[in-house]
Amino acid sequence: MSKHISTGCLPGFEAAFVRVADVCRPLDFGDVFGRSGPLHLDLGAGDGGFAAGFAGAHPSFNVLAVERLLGRARKIAKKAWRQGLGNLRVLRLESGYLMRYLIPPSSVSVIHLMHPDPWPKRRHWKHRLVRDEFAAACLRALEPGGEIRLTIDHPGYLKDIVACFDRQPSLQAFRWLPGAGYPKSDFEVGFAGQGKVVFRQGWRKI
Repeated sequence: MSKHISTGCLPGFEAAFVRVADVCRPLDFGDVFGRSGPLHLDLGAGDGGFAAGFAGAHPSFNVLAVERLLGRARKIAKKAWRQGLGNLRVLRLESGYLMRYLIPPSSVSVIHLMHPDPWPKRRHWKHRLVRDEFAAACLRALEPGGEIRLTIDHPGYLKDIVACFDRQPSLQAFRWLPGAGYPKSDFEVGFAGQGKVVFRQGWRKI
């Protein structure tokens, strides 16, 4: 019996949702997408502007948009349905839990991490997504040569994130800039309108 329900099994936009029957077992992405292909994760996908645009520009990639809030997750699923994006799935889950427990080792081509919540007050830093445990989980999830692509608008959190990933022995930092077929996220569009500076950094598994 299939562990995950994906496109074709539910009516309308709900077909894009991934249903997880066992939250203690790693996902089977061949089952989730119904095919093989390079796996891209969009963690904290917001309303899905980036995930939908990226999936549309790269039909050979499997794109999993991960979003904790139901309203946002539903918007992503509707984008996938309306645009006929059979390579886009939506998982409503906390990204830290996903990376620690549900991603098989060496299964991910690229982790897209865009504008993670900075929790700017020092007493709230414990809620930040990117800490050493998360960085180790990302390293474990990446296939050899796989990448983490960070886009962020908060310089203080950027410094801490760089330190976390740089502590991982098999991650090599590189200068990453988006090229063709790399749309802006909903967050970046909003921040650009506010005149905020956006920073980018990449790491590759060696």
